Amino acid sequence: MAVFNEGYVVDVQYMRTFFKELAPAWLDYVCLINGAEPPPGSMLGRGEGAGFTYCDLGCGPGVTTNLLAAANPAGEFHGIDFNPQHIAFAQKIAREGNVRNVRFHETSFEDALKREWPQFDYVVLHGVYSWISPRNKANVMEFLRRNLKTGGVVYVSYNTMPGWAALSPFQNFTQEFGSKIQGDSLKKVRDAVGYFQALKDANAQVFAANNNLAAHLEGIDRNAPEYLAHEYLNQDWKPLYCTEMMKDAASAGLAFVGSATLIDNHWAYILTEPMREQVVKLPTRDLRELVKDYCTNQGFRRDVYIRAGQALTPQGREAALQRMTFALEIPAARVQMRARVPVGQIAYDNEFTKAIIAALADGPKPLRELVSLPALSGKDVGDVIKNLQVLCVAGQVRPVSMPDMSARNAVDALSKAIRSRAIGPEQISQLPSTYGTAFMVNGMDQFLIDVPAGVSETEAAQMVYSKLDPARQKIVMQGKPIDEPSVAINRITEQFRDFREFRMPWLKGLGVIN
Repeated sequence: MAVFNEGYVVDVQYMRTFFKELAPAWLDYVCLINGAEPPPGSMLGRGEGAGFTYCDLGCGPGVTTNLLAAANPAGEFHGIDFNPQHIAFAQKIAREGNVRNVRFHETSFEDALKREWPQFDYVVLHGVYSWISPRNKANVMEFLRRNLKTGGVVYVSYNTMPGWAALSPFQNFTQEFGSKIQGDSLKKVRDAVGYFQALKDANAQVFAANNNLAAHLEGIDRNAPEYLAHEYLNQDWKPLYCTEMMKDAASAGLAFVGSATLIDNHWAYILTEPMREQVVKLPTRDLRELVKDYCTNQGFRRDVYIRAGQALTPQGREAALQRMTFALEIPAARVQMRARVPVGQIAYDNEFTKAIIAALADGPKPLRELVSLPALSGKDVGDVIKNLQVLCVAGQVRPVSMPDMSARNAVDALSKAIRSRAIGPEQISQLPSTYGTAFMVNGMDQFLIDVPAGVSETEAAQMVYSKLDPARQKIVMQGKPIDEPSVAINRITEQFRDFREFRMPWLKGLGVIN
């Protein structure tokens, strides 16, 4: 009988956050830009409108699963995790938020093979695969082999070589150190970081020979301790070369499609011309991906795979893309017209992007509407698509689902449950949207959503301030907590003014606020 946790951290819950790359629409978009047809149950797939099945393997506290289920009423969602604390929290949120199309299962990957499951259109594994044992990797692949539809899509994120090579001394020490001292995982990882920093101050030669190790250590305390515990203390932590991942996926009948990190699908933004010249010489896709990782010193990948997927013709790809819907990632007034990328900086301040941003300012639109904008009349559709893709790469726009007003009640109920814990240990900083995904809404904005209409800015700030626990929660300005109540209230007043003018209209357009 296997040990319960099999070397995996279980005394500390994983972070309660939403990963937008796991949304069905995002995965559909990755398929389309790489010329593959989305899953059969997708709203863009062969069974358009038929509904889909979705499985989150290693769902953690179930935040992503719950948000996506509320936002996608046509989907049947399943979350699987062996940690009872995770499943209990996920079920509590689903119950309080009245999310009816999701089921959470407390089971290991091995025991999951003994159960009956639907055939899935989407299976996702975020932050799982490079942290589990070889036996559990085999269990995951067998689960996919048995339970993924033909044409179904798999997302898997994992730590990648060679990017992690420089950090392996720290991870090795943290794991060895943690196995020898008393305390919970949070204490172990904090003590390990402190000791390693002291080792750096003592001029240990490992830092002189490894500049990336020193640089990593300088910023490590900015990470949540829960993340550090899950990242560095797991017994089977092992970064993978992408070719290793592709071989494992092939054993389950899966073929690589592309990356859910959108920029990684556009080599011109991540590889210099001399790099591209070398990469294109290679005869196979797996070799090209491997050398691309060498060129970028890749440390984390978000791979998308498909089972026996259908390739789209250029015409079919464009037609499917025109049915896709897109949303602003931030309020229109905050959109940036240039972005840093690995090869330098890209600028996209042109008539195409300006027209797209203006059209999306009041809410998401399908591509077929964007290409018909009066400002783009007579323009080549391919140029519109290229500029839209640049906005997605730059993080100013994202693919979302078509609006589903039947999601309104579910979105409102879950949003209310999340806002009830806007400040505190169970805070969730995202709210669901009727466009099949969720968006970042911090705790302060969650408070401000519930300020009654007609309340003045000062009254609103006082209401919010009165809800804070002075001993535990403080307003922060320029990275420092504010102790003086009048200064804190003035700061909240400024935030409320900004929220009402910019963020509230944006959230209403996204279907986050009714």
